Amino acid sequence: MLAALIHDCGVSSANRFTDLVAFECTEPDDHCIVGNAYLQGVPMLTRYADLVRHHHLTWYEGPPEDCAPGWTRLAANLIYLADRLDVLLTVTGARPVIQEAEGLVAILSGHAGTLFAPAHIDALRLATRDDTFWTGLAREPLQAWLDEELSHIPDTAMSARDLFPVAHLFARIVDAKSTFTAQHSLGVAALGQYLAEALNLSTGQRDGITLAGLLHDIGKLGIPDDILDKPTALTAVEWRTMQTHASMTEQLVGTMLGDHPIVSWAAAHHETPCGDGYPLGLSGEQLSIEMRIIAAADVFQALAQERPYRPAVPLERILDQMSVLAAANRLDARVVSIFQRDPLAAWECAVNPMVRVTPATGCRSTERRPEMAMTVSA
Repeated sequence: MLAALIHDCGVSSANRFTDLVAFECTEPDDHCIVGNAYLQGVPMLTRYADLVRHHHLTWYEGPPEDCAPGWTRLAANLIYLADRLDVLLTVTGARPVIQEAEGLVAILSGHAGTLFAPAHIDALRLATRDDTFWTGLAREPLQAWLDEELSHIPDTAMSARDLFPVAHLFARIVDAKSTFTAQHSLGVAALGQYLAEALNLSTGQRDGITLAGLLHDIGKLGIPDDILDKPTALTAVEWRTMQTHASMTEQLVGTMLGDHPIVSWAAAHHETPCGDGYPLGLSGEQLSIEMRIIAAADVFQALAQERPYRPAVPLERILDQMSVLAAANRLDARVVSIFQRDPLAAWECAVNPMVRVTPATGCRSTERRPEMAMTVSA
């Protein structure tokens, strides 16, 4: 079940997902390879990497050299069958589709022994004799079933070091959503870590800021690609849609970390000291130093990257724009002043974040930091 939930983790772009919503898609392998690579970097998810890698492996192809026969092949092919059924359901545009059930099963059955294992087709025929199979695919009963299944997975206590690979996974998925945001989350995390060190914050704060930087834009997974990649000014409606990503970040990170401060640090990256930011319009003392750091890091890194509506901004102009924002009380002046001390170091964090934040350890130190330990809900 867990492998099936994350089988498409190598797909962030809605355009790429649309390409895959064809019963026999022609180029499925790239997102399988990407998803496998993502999971290999997360110790707690490595066991699912092979299933993700081979979830488009057809039955007649047989296992390639890097795919173990037996259980892996069977499980991966079962995910493939479920995935293709979902594609057929998507094409019909309706759930439940009891009136089309026989036809859907017939389409899949026609590929027994070629695309799908015969035993899997036999199981599908048996399961779909009961109408509750189809009614259970509607959104509400499906979500209720999923919540019930996940409730049996115990919460896991994790240190910050343990969390870094998970946060890094989400950052890579988010950053891959658009070619214009590649490594943005990593850059914000690296800059946040740099700023926290310069301000002599505690190790727990530094780790938390780095994690918040990695997760701050996870809400953009819910923003349409055509808004994120629009080369001209957004309309009022599009801008309001874009702004919702901060609230979605709070919801998604909160689902994982509960009421841990990292949740608000990540969600507040568009709040400003003067109070004209979003989503809550926080200001003054309502903004912690961690929130102010993430906000400044987000602006600096975004300016250093090419965007659909402008080229990357040169370092000198970035420093000027940051100073203007600080003077207007839209960024924290003390935080912004750190960029002026060593602009090249800040630039390196923004454009080459892997120097500081690595998929292997999450940060340069491998020291365990118990003050950041937390419980992660399944």
